Amino acid sequence: MLAILIWVVRLYLGLETPRRGAFGVPAALLLAAGVLSTAVADYPRLALRELRTLVVEPALFYVVARSVLRGPRDAVTLGGVYVTAAAAAGALALFQTLTGQGLVVAEGVERAAALFRSPNNLGLLLGRALPLAAAGALYLRRPISSYFWFAGALCTAALFFTFSRGAWLAATAGLLLVGWPVATRGLRGMGRSQLTLAAAGLVGLASLGVVAAAQVERFRSLFSAAGTGFLRFHLWGASLRMALDHPVFGAGLDQFLYHYPRYMHPDAWREPNLSHPHNVLLDFWLRLGLLGVAALVVSVVTFLRRTPSAGAQARAAGLGAAGAAVALLMHGLVDNSYFLIDLAYGAWTILLVRELASEASA
Repeated sequence: MLAILIWVVRLYLGLETPRRGAFGVPAALLLAAGVLSTAVADYPRLALRELRTLVVEPALFYVVARSVLRGPRDAVTLGGVYVTAAAAAGALALFQTLTGQGLVVAEGVERAAALFRSPNNLGLLLGRALPLAAAGALYLRRPISSYFWFAGALCTAALFFTFSRGAWLAATAGLLLVGWPVATRGLRGMGRSQLTLAAAGLVGLASLGVVAAAQVERFRSLFSAAGTGFLRFHLWGASLRMALDHPVFGAGLDQFLYHYPRYMHPDAWREPNLSHPHNVLLDFWLRLGLLGVAALVVSVVTFLRRTPSAGAQARAAGLGAAGAAVALLMHGLVDNSYFLIDLAYGAWTILLVRELASEASA
């Protein structure tokens, strides 16, 4: 926040020139949606706090950073900062795992959470950072690539010990996108017999993974009537009914917790104090109304239209941001996506990395 105030003063004194970012329109839509949803909130004080911390300040961070940073080189630097923060959290999670301190015991496993309240929150961070780390490791030269390999290894190991199923799947999808160009080059050089052996090996590894997961209560419970999977369906149904009752402006920022008990399915009684619908589309709709959904859609369209420019740095940053965005949206289908402080700033960071990667080298 101090950096934002300094930038505003410099702008007023004529020492700084604002630049119109590619994501300026979604930022403006998000701000407008936040103000309107706050006006209809049953608890405006809570809504105002979330408006400041999760809408206004992160959007200002984007505006300030966009005015300072230039080109693919800064995109790599910004992505590297994000990966470094995730690796630091991952190192702490690994220390917790090795020492047995601060672990969260749930469904037969001990889960690392670092400084977060929940291992799933750590998984949300690591799942987005891993594609950025992988892109730097695969497409940049040494010694920078070596650093990304090291940071990526820390994040991977820590992600495993979060036992966050959503983060595992989301990170895998993001990594597949990042690694696809390298994989296709390797596949072109393989014969039919080699491809058959590789496919058989992958199927065997996947089968072993399924068998191993079936021995762990946390994964077996996903398909039980009392498991997380079925509870999510009940939650989404209740959230949809809530959204249809507040279709235009939503229920308001930080209001879900207080509306949910009226819509909760009887079979979902084990989790009565949920603060969000665990789905990115429903979350934006309920917090920010249709204007918030529009901001989300415009952000996705703008992101897809930004094509990385020529050069290794642009390719690494652009692909890394694309993989991180895939992880964000995929994990956001079943968990939080934007409305936590670290996730909000992380989302704007990913958008900005993609935007900077599409510029000509500074």
